[in-house]
Formats: sequence, C-alpha cells, structure tokens
Amino acid sequence: NKKVKKNNGNILKIPEINLDVGQEYIEYLLNLKSVNNNLIYLAAAYNGGPGNLSKWKENTNYLDDPLFFMESIPSRETRWFIEKVLTKYWIYQDKNGIQSNSLTMLANGENPIY
Repeated sequence: NKKVKKNNGNILKIPEINLDVGQEYIEYLLNLKSVNNNLIYLAAAYNGGPGNLSKWKENTNYLDDPLFFMESIPSRETRWFIEKVLTKYWIYQDKNGIQSNSLTMLANGENPIY
C-alpha cells in the first residue's frame, strides 16, 4: 500500500487505515493461486508469507489432509496462528448465528473454503 510506505508504517496506528490495509491484504491473499480461498492456506500465508506457504505445500506430503498439512508446517508460530485465528473465526460465526460451512468441511476432512 503506497500510503503505508509513504508514512513509514506510522499511518497503521490509525485503526481505520490498519483495518483497510489488513482487509486489502486478505483479499490479495485469497486470490493467490496457492491460497485459492482455502482458510488454512490463507492464515498460513498471512502469518508466514505466501512464499513460505508455497514451499510448505511443495515440501510436505500431507496426503490432501488439511489438519495434517497444518500440523506439518515447520513454523510453530504459524501453526499456532492458524489454530487461534480459525478457532476465533468459527466462534464469532457461531455467536452471530452464521452457519459455518468451512468448519463442517474441515470436520469432514476437506479443505475449509472461505
């Protein structure tokens, strides 16, 4: 984001701008071929970077099992991040009365899609 670079990141201290930049980045990641709307891949790319996500997918024989993929990520921080973010995502969906198809997908061994 040009606005952020121009202000050396200080502009991110403004909550509205921080949210806008974060949402733009999530939209960007969701559209990457390596993420492809997959919530686990999205969280991994957000925390570890899209380049690392691509390496982890390529170097891990996770047998198309999303939980096995998540647990095979070498970065403990990224594994923790994925678990916490997705747990909170599903909790807030439940609190707001939104049916969580992605949680059902994961429970069925499928990739959770946004």
